[in-house]
Amino acid sequence: MGISRQAVAKHLRILVEAGLSRRRREGREIVFELVVDGLGPAIGYINALGAGGADAQGSDSR
Repeated sequence: MGISRQAVAKHLRILVEAGLSRRRREGREIVFELVVDGLGPAIGYINALGAGGADAQGSDSR
């Protein structure tokens, strides 16, 4: 694989902190799962970017 374990762990931690994933322990393993409800704000943001929304770009000037 072209990515280190440290990089994967960092990205998974960021997803958990953002509310897009959650982790649970199963014996010795840690299982990560997608939090579908957490995608709502991200989808809204992406849609606003596509529509040219000023709020999504952080500026009122265009």
